[in-house]
Amino acid sequence: MDTLSHNMANSNTTGFKRREATFSDLLFQQVNNNTDTRYETGRLTPNGIRVGAGAKIAQTALRMEQGAIMQTGRELDFAIAERDHFFEIGSVENGQATSYLTRDGSFYLSEDPQNPNALTIVNAKGAFLLDGGGNRFTLPMNFSEIKLSATGELEAILNDGTTQDLGQLQLIRVLKPHLLEAAGDSGFKIPDLAGLGFAEADVFEQVPGDEGRLIQS
Repeated sequence: MDTLSHNMANSNTTGFKRREATFSDLLFQQVNNNTDTRYETGRLTPNGIRVGAGAKIAQTALRMEQGAIMQTGRELDFAIAERDHFFEIGSVENGQATSYLTRDGSFYLSEDPQNPNALTIVNAKGAFLLDGGGNRFTLPMNFSEIKLSATGELEAILNDGTTQDLGQLQLIRVLKPHLLEAAGDSGFKIPDLAGLGFAEADVFEQVPGDEGRLIQS
């Protein structure tokens, strides 16, 4: 019930991915009655009588089907057109720099805390969109338009008509999405892979946010 209500409550949340519960049967009690081998020839089921019935949740699987893509008219709204691909977002938790993944491509401009004369790209929570090197994007104040090139490069069109490259918009392709841990607000964390016996290359890889993978509204 919790899984169903969570899916319904977030059905209109940008970038949300539902979880699907699978169930396993419960066996409450087994009675080992005396058997007569004369009448058991050919029996395929276990001996005894099983009493009780029911089911429990065995696991909840993250479903990665592609959702509907809508035009918003905002140049900082990006839609990922391939499943298992995510944006990387940088944030600070308890004074420590960290990152998480999301498919929510609604971004905004904010003053760059490292340069008050420049802007940077953030999500609704103020966390930074990261490029392929794990760095935030920096934009000059005197821009008029932001464009995504066919190769995944973000470009700023300045007021004088010139173009300034902002950097490569990379996506993270997750090869084993069932390992992702929910981080709230359509975000996901990659767990401690070493503790699970996985190498990073077995779980995720960087890919360019080029044409076909990423759509600018």
